[in-house]
Amino acid sequence: MVVVEENIIPTDPIPPASPPPPQLVPILKIIQNDPAKVFDFEDLFGQDFPEGLVIGDYTPIPFIDIETELPPPEYFPEVMPEPIGGFEAMYDFLRANLTYPKGPRENFISGQVFIQFVVEKDGSISEVKVLSSVHPELDKEAIRVVKMMPKWNPGKQKGKAVRCYYQIPIRFSIN
Repeated sequence: MVVVEENIIPTDPIPPASPPPPQLVPILKIIQNDPAKVFDFEDLFGQDFPEGLVIGDYTPIPFIDIETELPPPEYFPEVMPEPIGGFEAMYDFLRANLTYPKGPRENFISGQVFIQFVVEKDGSISEVKVLSSVHPELDKEAIRVVKMMPKWNPGKQKGKAVRCYYQIPIRFSIN
């Protein structure tokens, strides 16, 4: 029987990682209920600071209420928004309120303006803009009338009203 001896070289074990330094959490004590006045810096930093030390201009951090930020509008909700009274009522409204601007009418300019808008959760119309333009005056008239439209039945996603994009064509033609 042959015995082979191996030289085993001991290696240094990897030292354990040192714990991270403790995080200092400052606690401010406001003296005299005025944040622009003197703080008790000894409690804050554990050091002595001159008596009567005054902080410069105090600027409060603005409070952002996340609940009030609007979610982006949906393009294809489960239930699409629709005008109250139906689309025939919407077209009647548009016919009754659109006026053909004088400049394009005299110059025989006609065409179809595509408008995009957002139907809000309450059915109101917002963020009206032109997707396809014909003439600046026709675009302006189409935007004016769409902004005047009565409320719609909002779109729904999972049974809840959601903001939705909607697009409609508005045709201007000279008879």
